[in-house]
This record gives sequence, C-alpha cells and structure tokens, in this order.
Amino acid sequence: MKNFYIILIMFLSFTIYSCAKKSDSSSSSSTTELEGTWVKSCDGGSYYRSTTFYYKDTVVVSGSNVTWKEEAHNDSNCSSDNYTRDWTYSNGLSIGDAVTFESGTKTGAKFTLTMSGLTETLNNSYEVTLANNNSFCGYSDWELNVAKDVAGKTCGPNDGDSVGTKRLSVYKNESSTTIKFGDFNLESSGYPSGINSNVYTKQ
Repeated sequence: MKNFYIILIMFLSFTIYSCAKKSDSSSSSSTTELEGTWVKSCDGGSYYRSTTFYYKDTVVVSGSNVTWKEEAHNDSNCSSDNYTRDWTYSNGLSIGDAVTFESGTKTGAKFTLTMSGLTETLNNSYEVTLANNNSFCGYSDWELNVAKDVAGKTCGPNDGDSVGTKRLSVYKNESSTTIKFGDFNLESSGYPSGINSNVYTKQ
C-alpha cells in the first residue's frame, strides 16, 4: 500500500509539471516580435487589372492570428478608394528559425502563414459596374462596399490562394518600430532569400 501512495504522488507530480510546461510553452509562442498593428504608407504604383494602383497595407498580429488588409487607390495620395482585400490567418502564424542580417546587426525570423479566408470589397461605383460586366472573380452581383469571398478564385495576377494555402516569408527588424518582409512564397518554393524595400511602421 505504501508503494501505491508513492507511485500515485509521483504520477500527480509529473502530471502537474507537464501541464505547467504546456502552459508556459503556449504563453511564450503567442507573443512574438510581430505582435501589434503595422502600416505600410501609400506607395508603389503597381499595374493590375489594366490600371495603375497605389497601395496602403495594414497588418494586425495578435498571437498566431493575423489579418492583412490591402487598400488599392488610383492616386499617389491614396485618397480615392478602389478596392480592398482582406486576408485572414486565424491561428495561421508560425514563427520559424531566427535570422540575422547585415553582419548580425539586425535580427528577424522566418515565418509561415496559413490562410483561413480572403475577401474583396469594391469601394467605388465604377469598379462595381466593371466587375459585374466582366463577371469578376466569377461574380456578376457585386455591390458597393460589400465584401465577397474570393478565396480560391483567380481574379488577377498572383491570385487563387485557397483556404489552407501556406505562404513562407521572413521578416527583418529595422528598428523597434519598423519592419520589412521578404516575398511570400508558396510552400513548394521555400523561404525567400531576400527582403523587400517596403517599410511597415508599428502604430
């Protein structure tokens, strides 16, 4: 009987220790250098859908949850709204190996995003009419400022990501309040080798 109690106490001690370790691990993995809201100011001038657009991006990271909003405009001040795309990665962020840049003076890490949703919203009447006339993304019932599910739809260059698609990238800490990202490669292409010039500022 004495041995039984010893074994029982050891078992309970191990169980409590294991639960504590799991809790610690979960807590530490939910907080990363990416935590917070990051904004890329209006810049660029990318040719898309036969038009030159300027883009403003807003990235919100909370634990392993990420939302990525891309606002498209046709003026360099980003004052005229055209369309908005919202990528959602619910529990989709996974931080990988740490990376050093510029002879170790700046740090960052590899990371993976697994998509859980993608919507597009048309923000002016011209875009709505054009989209409906051309069955854009397979829809002919677009409405002004009403989001459509476009996950898995091929609406233009580099589109077509479905729910569950993984994208691999890397981030670089430029300062305590600024960050840069690499390209977002499909899983089959591996992590990007470089960093893009766009700067995201923490709000």
